[in-house]
Amino acid sequence: EVSKHVMPLRMQSDEAAHYFNDKSVRRLMIDASHDYWSVRLDIQAWRPKMEDGSIMAGHDIGNPETKRAVEAEFGKHYAVIGECWETLLG
Repeated sequence: EVSKHVMPLRMQSDEAAHYFNDKSVRRLMIDASHDYWSVRLDIQAWRPKMEDGSIMAGHDIGNPETKRAVEAEFGKHYAVIGECWETLLG
């Protein structure tokens, strides 16, 4: 059952990150604001929360602002799958 493994949070992404301990998240999907600075803030807020070897992903990589922010954070070290991006951390 998905609800045992997924915790949807209806709040600002960077605010939600405060509910998690550092290095406690294995998989993360961000689908939030798509402007450059919001995407960067989301990634920076969640990065310390991610375990080594975890996957961080997000939506709307086709949006130029999102793509620019993801590249600013990860360079070319991310994959594109449909409209989503993902990267392996650690």
